[in-house]
Amino acid sequence: MCPSSFVVNTTKGETQADVTWTDPKVTDDNQPDSGDDYVELLVKHNDDTILEEEVPVNEQEEHQMTLGTGVYVVTYSYTDLNLQKGICTFTISVQGNVCMFVCWCDYLFYCYYWLVVLLLSKQSEMWGA
Repeated sequence: MCPSSFVVNTTKGETQADVTWTDPKVTDDNQPDSGDDYVELLVKHNDDTILEEEVPVNEQEEHQMTLGTGVYVVTYSYTDLNLQKGICTFTISVQGNVCMFVCWCDYLFYCYYWLVVLLLSKQSEMWGA
């Protein structure tokens, strides 16, 4: 069964997130599991290959990667002895943290700080300090 596509948000101030998913389970009615079969795993971002490896069939390991913001396409492909191919594809979207009230407070404090600095420097110029 192929994992569903999912979205991960970064933590505040970060541009990357740790992402985890479980390998899909491969079933083949025409071929018993010989124990030495592999599934090809391919992870792409903007047509660039981020990861390419062979994963043992049906071990269903967890994969963990640190990914930057963006959309990643994860593809598992399996070809049996009869050259029949099965493909599992899903996407991982890593989104930057969406600021709510706390971020606005941080932003306003930052603006207030620089406004005070600017006013104090202008006041110093006016009084000849």
